[in-house]
Amino acid sequence: RYPFDFVIGSIHVINHTEFYYGDFFKGLVKEDAHRYFFEETLRCVKNFDCFNVLGHLDYIMRYGPYENKKVEYNKYQDIIDEIFKTLIAKGKGIEINTSGYAVNGNCGFPNYQQIKRYYDLGGKIITIGTDSHTSDRVGQYTNDAVEHLKKIGFKEVSTFTKRSCDLNK
Repeated sequence: RYPFDFVIGSIHVINHTEFYYGDFFKGLVKEDAHRYFFEETLRCVKNFDCFNVLGHLDYIMRYGPYENKKVEYNKYQDIIDEIFKTLIAKGKGIEINTSGYAVNGNCGFPNYQQIKRYYDLGGKIITIGTDSHTSDRVGQYTNDAVEHLKKIGFKEVSTFTKRSCDLNK
């Protein structure tokens, strides 16, 4: 009912527990926490339509208390593929969130292999976000993200007006 141009959906809380504070991870080994996160993400993209793109697909790694925070995608690729296929079928996209460079070093959330997988499955709607909570981070790593998108095959970064994607015009 609001005149938004763009709505991003993201999973920050499961079972009323925000990842940031760490309680979600108590008693869970990394593999179980990550699987639970991707399963919940799949449930949400299947059941909700009130967003345009799914934000930072692997946000779970940002706050996990594990020595190696990175997602081992091969363990969850079947679920991630289902997330991508569901988004594509619903005409929704994904976001590259460049805040992931702080954790990953050379890519955002998700990594470029996952972005390529989304593209190979037929995904065309892609946005870039920075999660810039401070002015010095506005636009951070966006040029690098655009270069990677070109290498993957994307022709443009998607924009929205009145919740309609420029690719759908």
